[in-house]
Amino acid sequence: MTQYILLVGAYDRDNFGDILFPKIYEYFFPGISLVKGGLMGRDLRNIGGYQVVPTKFFLDCQRNNFPLAVIHCGGEILTLPKTSGVSMNLHPDTISRVGKYYPGNEYEIAEKVSSSVGELAYVYDYSKYKQSDGSLPFKLIYNSVGGSDLRKYKDRPDYLSEISRRIKQSDYISVRDYKTRTDLDSMLNVEAKLSPDVVGMISTTNRQEILNASKNSYVKNIIKNPYILLQANKELILSTGVNKFAKICADLSSRVLPKIVLQPAGTAGGHGSLELLKEVAYLAMKKNPGLDIVVQEDRNIWNLLSVISNAKCAVCSSLHVRVVTLSYGIPCVSLCNNKVSAYAKTWEMDKRPYNIVPENIVTEVEKVIDYNREEIFKASKLVEDKIEKNMRQVGNIINNSSSKSGLRGLNKHAFFEAISKETDTLRDALVFEIVEKNRYRSQLKRIKSKKAYKLYVLVSKLVKAVHNTIKGSMHCLLLPVLCSDLMELTYV
Repeated sequence: MTQYILLVGAYDRDNFGDILFPKIYEYFFPGISLVKGGLMGRDLRNIGGYQVVPTKFFLDCQRNNFPLAVIHCGGEILTLPKTSGVSMNLHPDTISRVGKYYPGNEYEIAEKVSSSVGELAYVYDYSKYKQSDGSLPFKLIYNSVGGSDLRKYKDRPDYLSEISRRIKQSDYISVRDYKTRTDLDSMLNVEAKLSPDVVGMISTTNRQEILNASKNSYVKNIIKNPYILLQANKELILSTGVNKFAKICADLSSRVLPKIVLQPAGTAGGHGSLELLKEVAYLAMKKNPGLDIVVQEDRNIWNLLSVISNAKCAVCSSLHVRVVTLSYGIPCVSLCNNKVSAYAKTWEMDKRPYNIVPENIVTEVEKVIDYNREEIFKASKLVEDKIEKNMRQVGNIINNSSSKSGLRGLNKHAFFEAISKETDTLRDALVFEIVEKNRYRSQLKRIKSKKAYKLYVLVSKLVKAVHNTIKGSMHCLLLPVLCSDLMELTYV
């Protein structure tokens, strides 16, 4: 049977940064099968992603054929609650159809949609797999992960305690910014190493795929003239105002570079929106009829990366757009985002601005668009060296896992079995939902008895009669009769 590693992360949603993490591991572990596990089962191969298995169901199906290692690799996963993870994995149309009722029911929805894990979306409790000596049958690693918002949960000691308990089961922890490392130490008494986000090596590990994408006719048409790439998530555009954002695009075109390319980093819930970018483009063209503005709609990750890597300058709210521009030596202006600021303060030695408000985009782009790219490449080389060193450490830990028990074989049938288990769980939830709904309906029917219905009708007549009496109607003569009927009903 084939040796394998289970990679765990948010690979089950359309967000190009999350999908890129395993690409880097494929480069460093070429002879080992890499299974991708997420909060839910999903097939995102159509956009360059993976067949993703629900992590806990998959491990349950492996029985004694456990992986060499389980690696939680990349992403702001340390604190993400399951409610947020589920909402990001549901199709945006599903949430919009539910509308205002979703926020009040997200906990119950998360419990029913993903019942196999606890309160955290991507940090799991592996204690059920412990062997008789108390050890896990695989190496557990958290590598280059983020948790820059730990302080947000300072009033939730139970939540922080659960995070601490789970990550302390691991053999190795590295985080991607000083803030996360400092907060883990001071708040949870957890020591972690510091390592850059692995996507910082993308121009080395996947240069050929990105070059190939640049040659397809669709991408060639987009990148043929110099352009500014603009990426912003839905929340930022809406909080700025769509009209205002459109004016920023028009001003960028008239003052800096004629061509603007709009591209979302992801279309998962809580991320970007193609529809909103199209609205921005439409309004920008109304303000500046000669504006050359393109909305890049294709979701294939290699096309996304090609458009980023060929930009003259990038403006973004996404951390991974910034990380990719550093890898390719491209000037970049990052908008307000706590995790971007935490990362840039930790690793970037160049002068590319971050934590910029939308009102200052044009001014900041004017400053950096002709910035010396050699300086950016110097910063990128330092980051790449640290990533390689960290990945060698991870490799050494896995190579020393021979003392662990388990057959190390990938049971390929477990892919289907894990998805089947998840599907069965969802079916069970649906069945019980229908049964409960109909049980309450029958109870309501019994409550609404014949006697109760008569009482309802009589009270309705009484109210109307009182209303008409006040208006001076002759219906007041009916009052004694109605009261008599009401008294009779009361004593039945």
